[in-house]
Amino acid sequence: MNNELDKKLMIKFLERSYPVSRIKLNHHFKRAIVLDNGSFFLLNDSNHIDKLKFNLIDILKKVFNCDEPTSRAVLDNFLRLT
Repeated sequence: MNNELDKKLMIKFLERSYPVSRIKLNHHFKRAIVLDNGSFFLLNDSNHIDKLKFNLIDILKKVFNCDEPTSRAVLDNFLRLT
């Protein structure tokens, strides 16, 4: 599961299933990702990023049956944290 094609497939899955959206909060638009249950996570808040990463890593591990380091690397690439 560590080859580049699988990683690109996971990134494409994240881009289509969990796109970066704009959420209106206190009369300002903030960049966020909305999960399936309706909860949103702001990308400029480190606490939200940690919770988001935990949720998305769990989703990647279940959908693609991959290990945590691989899913963490893909997620960091998706969120452009590296």
